[in-house]
Formats: sequence, C-alpha cells, structure tokens
Amino acid sequence: MAGETNQKTSSAATNEELQKVSLSQAIKETRSELKKVHWPTQEELKKYTIVTLVTVAFFSIAIYIIDSGLGFVISKLINR
Repeated sequence: MAGETNQKTSSAATNEELQKVSLSQAIKETRSELKKVHWPTQEELKKYTIVTLVTVAFFSIAIYIIDSGLGFVISKLINR
C-alpha cells in the first residue's frame, strides 16, 4: 500500500511538470520537430496530386457505373 502511494505521488508530479512547460518552450520544440520532417519537392507534390486526382476520378466513375447498373436492375425488378 505504501508503494501505491509513492507511485501516485510520482505520477502526479510528472503531470504537474508536463503542465509547467511554457508556451515558448512548446513552440521551440514544435519548430525543432518540423525541421526534421521530409517535405516533398514541388515535382513530388505535383506527382502526388496527379495520382490523387486520377484515383478519385477513377473511383468516382466506377461507383457511378455500379450505382447506375444496380439502380437499373432494381428498377426492372420492382416494375415487373
């Protein structure tokens, strides 16, 4: 039981320490982490954008065709 009290106290102290981090320190750490990010080049970004647009267009057309086909079949079944 004494061990549980010590654990609660130490975790409470850790939470208090985390809350004491200043705003300026948080901003500095955020900038530091953003510098580590691999940002895509303009060419990579163009390629990724094209791939995304083509994929969205393909699946939009595929869903439209499937929806139209199923709608046609269901309308024929209902109007028998």
